[in-house]
Amino acid sequence: MAARCASSWSKAALSALLAIAGMSLAAVSASGEPDTSNLTCQSPAVGTTVTCTATEMAPDTIKGVAVTHPGTHGGLQKFPVGCQAGLSSFTFSFEITAAETGAAGAHVVEIGDCQEPIDIDRFRVGRRADGRVGVQRLGPTSSSTTSSSTTSSSTSSTSTSSTTTPPASTTLELQKTGPTGAFPNQEFDFTITVTNTGSSAATGVRVVDTLPTQGSFVSSTPSGTPSAPAPGDTYTVELGDIPASSSAAVTLRWRAPDGAGDLTNTATASAGNAPTAGPVSAVVPVGISSACDPCGVVAAGTGLRNRDQGTISLAGIPAGATVGRAVLVWGVLYDGPTPPNTITFEGQQVSADVTATVSGSLCWSDSATIGYAADVTGLVNGNGDYVVSDPPRGITRIDDDPAGTLPYTDGATLVVFYTGGGSNNQVLSDFSYDTNTDADGTIHREFSGITSVGAPASLILAGPDGQSNAGETFTLTGAATMTLQDTWDGSDPQQGPSFPIGNLWDTDRYDVTSILPSGQTSLTFDHSQTNDCIGLGAAILEVSQG
Repeated sequence: MAARCASSWSKAALSALLAIAGMSLAAVSASGEPDTSNLTCQSPAVGTTVTCTATEMAPDTIKGVAVTHPGTHGGLQKFPVGCQAGLSSFTFSFEITAAETGAAGAHVVEIGDCQEPIDIDRFRVGRRADGRVGVQRLGPTSSSTTSSSTTSSSTSSTSTSSTTTPPASTTLELQKTGPTGAFPNQEFDFTITVTNTGSSAATGVRVVDTLPTQGSFVSSTPSGTPSAPAPGDTYTVELGDIPASSSAAVTLRWRAPDGAGDLTNTATASAGNAPTAGPVSAVVPVGISSACDPCGVVAAGTGLRNRDQGTISLAGIPAGATVGRAVLVWGVLYDGPTPPNTITFEGQQVSADVTATVSGSLCWSDSATIGYAADVTGLVNGNGDYVVSDPPRGITRIDDDPAGTLPYTDGATLVVFYTGGGSNNQVLSDFSYDTNTDADGTIHREFSGITSVGAPASLILAGPDGQSNAGETFTLTGAATMTLQDTWDGSDPQQGPSFPIGNLWDTDRYDVTSILPSGQTSLTFDHSQTNDCIGLGAAILEVSQG
């Protein structure tokens, strides 16, 4: 590690670091050796805490770390380590506030080793505009300080300094992502991204991935070893060299198990000339019901009765957010054979991941209805219009008459879960299907494990056959009871003219803040048939975390 020039940084910061080592500024010398320390830092997608690991190349050990904070958050934070035998790495955490982005918000981290005289390496750590944490090596410089020129009248001191060319450095940054949820038996992707944030190429980069213990391996791009790994195995992918300021990715396709549960996938990345990055993990909840936190959710729908297509106009995903999961829900009324579980979305035929959820008639001469849900994450990239076409139907007729020929696809709803963009919500979802005309004559949904801080909360409901000429009552129970009267009225738009009784499909969002005060952990939805025959195919609760 090369010694650093005191004049090139805050004298207070250097003095604080040297104080950890029990030394003074005068003790720093020009050792002339190359940098031997590295710094890797990671931070959650949302939040301000940054966790860094300082590493010295053996046989050096770490004596201490100092962090200089900028601006109004300014000040010194010291992490004494001590020269423990074999302690060549040290992990510490500090805060980067939401306002501290870009160069002006960067923090300076200084690492001192146990050589005599002490050698110090210096790094800049900051949060980029995309929320990720970047690490930049500063310097290096080296210096020597001498005193001379004494006369009978005065004493003066002069300093001389020499600057060496900084050596190239290599630092790996690792990110792992997966969807915010998956259905049983659904195939989905984990993505592992390795970024070389250093100034020289990373050589022989290798990703080592510990696979989930449930489900099954489908494929990997690029491929790795072993060729057919079992759940829980270690899977290794060789990425070769990654140039400075470049990235490489591994896409791991996985099939969810039959049952519900969480799938955890963990990875590390290493190179021949850089410390190991990670481990980092992605957790994907599997089930008809699931949860994500922190995230956000938007939904929109279209009526499809007697139509060959409809357009879903999606809005509300904030700038900077990423689609974490997209689910298309639709419902079909029929009499006779079960209708196909396929529909076309954005020009591609999709098959339902949740199928054969058969419930009661919806009072249109049908004997039963069926609700379908399909993961369409790969076809959704944000706000905009999405076309649903080729629904199961008996006739195509674009007019204002809802009567026709069975089967009827009453409509479809697109539900999109997103992360980033400032989202800080707990989202609980349930994609089971039910009607109020089956044996029990009721529809019931229950959300538990809610973390409410008294901030805004809303409930999204989507499903078939709401009409403006027939009433219904929804009862929501949290800390108190809320009654919703005659809101299921077929309000979603459809191609061509609307029906006089409503368009027979609803995607409605209700404000439930008043019944979810701070500390409330549950919410129930209940409905019993009175007049209208209706169904429910999606219920999603979003609770802000402040």
